[in-house]
Amino acid sequence: MEQILLFSDFCERYGLDETCQDSRRLYKVYQAKLEVFHLAMSHLIVAEALKKAATY
Repeated sequence: MEQILLFSDFCERYGLDETCQDSRRLYKVYQAKLEVFHLAMSHLIVAEALKKAATY
């Protein structure tokens, strides 16, 4: 089982602003639904990579 990141580490990993309320909300989702969060992030990362690859 993966260790849950501290809020500051979470923001650093995902490039979020620690002072933004949306970052805090996203962190709460991360804490509550870790597996779902990672799956969603994986899909977003792949989608972004495909988008970038299509421009080359």
